[in-house]
Amino acid sequence: MQMIDAGTGLCRIPFSSIKPAKEFDEFEFGFFNPRILDSKNREYYGFSQEEINSLKDSIKSKGLMENLHVNNINSEHILIDGHRRHEAIKQLLEENALCYDRHTNQHVPAKDIYSEVIVTIHQQLNASQCFSRAFESDCNKISFGENATIRFVDYCISFNMPENKIIEMCGKSISWLRATAKLLQKVKADSDVKEALLDGRINASAANSLMDIENEEERQAIFETALKKAEEDCAEKIKKQDVAIYNTKRKLKKAEKQKEEAEDYGDIEDADALIEKHASTLEERKRERNDITPRINNKNLEEAIDDIDGDVDDLDMGHHTDEPTIKKKKEPKLTMKSIRDTWTKDIETSISRGHITDEHETIIPILNKCFADMVKAMFEEKISYQDFIYRWSNRFIEAGLSANAGEDVDINGEIG
Repeated sequence: MQMIDAGTGLCRIPFSSIKPAKEFDEFEFGFFNPRILDSKNREYYGFSQEEINSLKDSIKSKGLMENLHVNNINSEHILIDGHRRHEAIKQLLEENALCYDRHTNQHVPAKDIYSEVIVTIHQQLNASQCFSRAFESDCNKISFGENATIRFVDYCISFNMPENKIIEMCGKSISWLRATAKLLQKVKADSDVKEALLDGRINASAANSLMDIENEEERQAIFETALKKAEEDCAEKIKKQDVAIYNTKRKLKKAEKQKEEAEDYGDIEDADALIEKHASTLEERKRERNDITPRINNKNLEEAIDDIDGDVDDLDMGHHTDEPTIKKKKEPKLTMKSIRDTWTKDIETSISRGHITDEHETIIPILNKCFADMVKAMFEEKISYQDFIYRWSNRFIEAGLSANAGEDVDINGEIG
């Protein structure tokens, strides 16, 4: 081991001396890479081979951009942060692929560069401190998602970890932790919902809403229907992402062609920057596509409830006679989907009439535009109230409305 900077713990050590964190063990508390808790189809420490290949390409063309972090414990170097980089370098060494050397600006065999690597060494960290480091570093890398963090909390609770210790490790707020602990307690009543929550097939908000349905059969029917809705959404998102990837590939090829033309004039700096931009975008979009999986949200739940309510048979046999009786139809249930559809239909109808209401009253055109955008903001973009206000404040002013317009109007309808 060669010390480079004692203050920061930078050392040069043999790559072969670095050991990945141990496998997850639900019966023994100890440090493992939290990314493996993510349920997506990933083979290497929570990453797919495609993601490993993407990083290998980057290392071959640009070199290793960030050091690994290891824990020096009992004279062993246990990997804390950098499992994807470790696997990529391991494969490059096995292939002895040509890699970019940032010191010589040349491409040389991987064994000439990475037989020894510079790492940041931490001394004698306990499991909790290692988890803190892993979650902290995740903020600037590929996220391992909500379900992995929830599964980690469930793991900690099983060992009766105190709140302050869990917060210290995963970096979440006390309010988030308590809400998550309450949800985990709630889903104990339904193993299917709990498994889906921990596997990432339903988000926390939807799981909480689903568990509010007390009837087990009804809950199961809604869950299964909502999952089908989520799968349909997933397929649609993948199609859109594939189009985005295709378009980015076209831009990258165009930039590479422009570079070839620019080489004739000796001016390739701008072309290189454009190629790097599109290559980075392509990598990000491929990563996003890999992360697209069926996941039930509240919209899927609302649609499932609407579908099931619509399938209820209108006929029901009487309890005291053999004559069939007409089952009283349920009053229409207000759901987020029905509210959205009603507003959208009414706005579109008003606009088609020339901004006239059903009562033949004229509406200021900008209000219909604002309402239409508000529906989109709430149900599709899901932006915050503050962002929506920022968007429309300037539009109202540009339309000639005073910044203080309506200041004397009470929200209950009375004029001040």
